Amino acid sequence: SGQTNVHKNWTVVSGLFIANRGTVCFKGFSSIDVPAVTDFTNVSVDCPDWSAVKVSDDDTLVINGNLQLVNGRLDGGKLLSRGNVSVANEWDGGNSTLEFIGQGQQQITGPGTYAGLVIVNKPDSVVLTAGTVDLGLTGGIRLKQGTLQSTAATLRIGGEITQQDGRFDHAGGTVETATATTIKCANLSLFRFKVNTSDSEVTFLRMLSGRPLPVHGLLQLSNGILRADSGVEAFGDVELSPLFDGMDAPLTIGGNTAQLMSANGGTGVLLKNLIISKIKSLTDAESSSASVRLLRQPK
Repeated sequence: SGQTNVHKNWTVVSGLFIANRGTVCFKGFSSIDVPAVTDFTNVSVDCPDWSAVKVSDDDTLVINGNLQLVNGRLDGGKLLSRGNVSVANEWDGGNSTLEFIGQGQQQITGPGTYAGLVIVNKPDSVVLTAGTVDLGLTGGIRLKQGTLQSTAATLRIGGEITQQDGRFDHAGGTVETATATTIKCANLSLFRFKVNTSDSEVTFLRMLSGRPLPVHGLLQLSNGILRADSGVEAFGDVELSPLFDGMDAPLTIGGNTAQLMSANGGTGVLLKNLIISKIKSLTDAESSSASVRLLRQPK
């Protein structure tokens, strides 16, 4: 019922492993090879920087308690979580799939980044991220059932974001594309949205409803390229950075109160189409050294 530290490989060929309410802590470069589905109570990974714990690709670890990702990385296999998950800032990533299946509320907390696919598969239940702490989910998100409630701070995303019967609650926070991202959702609404990938990396939006993606707070076009089938509708202010590589989609300004569009510094940004659909006017606060050009498509 205490803690078992594992510094080498964890292999179960035959017999039965009983978790007994304890914690298994992986402390170094190692592999996990167990019967196809194996239950643990609590699991912790705390390895030297960039050391990997490798789960066999056909193995599933069922974690009935808490999962602590402190340092190192976790690759391969699938993790089924019934408890809470914490990702420390020192966590190096990995590509293991993490699926939330527990009854009742679960929580995933940062401030680190989980780089594997995250699946929310909890009918009529919620996975919460920490209220005011940043969190990265950059390996993709699959909303199968239940709700993923975002942090009120910044949720950094990447990979493919898909929606089946699940939903996303923005919780008044910021969603930031930190790496190349594809969003394919039927019903998605964001509060603050920041496109901030590396140069020329693409954020692609496909709203299955055919309507623009609504952004109710600040829309920041900071870096990379934004492409969208049906565009984006901004109900708040829009901030355009000179580092932004372009938007190959309509941008609709749709709020019912005064909005500010600012483009400060540089040589300007490239927008495919700007649509103003407002009762009150848009204020374009353009600095003397910047310009907003609606002339040509992105690079």
